[in-house]
Amino acid sequence: MSNLIPFGGNGALANPGKLASALQNVARESAPNGLFLRMGKDGVWIIGIEMEPVEDGAEFAVNPAGFGHGWIAWGKAERLGESFVPLTDIVPAPGALPDGARGWEQQFGMHLRDFDTQADLVFRSSSVGGKRAIGALAKEVGARLADGDDKNVAIITLDNDSYKHKEFGKIYVPVFTIERWVTTDSISNQAPAAAAKAGNKAPPKAQKPKAKPATRARR
Repeated sequence: MSNLIPFGGNGALANPGKLASALQNVARESAPNGLFLRMGKDGVWIIGIEMEPVEDGAEFAVNPAGFGHGWIAWGKAERLGESFVPLTDIVPAPGALPDGARGWEQQFGMHLRDFDTQADLVFRSSSVGGKRAIGALAKEVGARLADGDDKNVAIITLDNDSYKHKEFGKIYVPVFTIERWVTTDSISNQAPAAAAKAGNKAPPKAQKPKAKPATRARR
């Protein structure tokens, strides 16, 4: 497992142009030290090996420099092999397939920070729905960076959508709702409670619609 990429302490991102291009490209292509965030087959978001459920309305800061890609090899229910590098790096070719693995699958991922617990989290996915959701969010972040907007840290909440698979039945997919945008400094230099006030607050949440895209932004 590789180390988390920290939020920049001075608010500056190394080579934002290259990062902006890579973030926008991942949408078209479509744990490290820290807790893994994942969505169960029942559509419930959970954190860590103890599978703590994410509270409704919990907010997470998305690290612009924390997007990445790589390969993963699954067994029946466990990871048997994995590689993961920053999005600006070329993905190395997968190595020999571990015994019992189904094959190598492309994966995308990102680093987040839980505003409530201040925990650094990792979300990675090799599923079509998961990669699409990460790609859509990456495209929004990349557009902010390309425009030179210093508020390029997306504050998101987690949701799900679903579709009916002819073989496996109801399949849940991730949905990331962008609540507002804040600066990197507000995440690096302030406690989460203070950082939450740094951006413009979103309007009160309306009743959830039945259908949801991979990502959506509050207007």
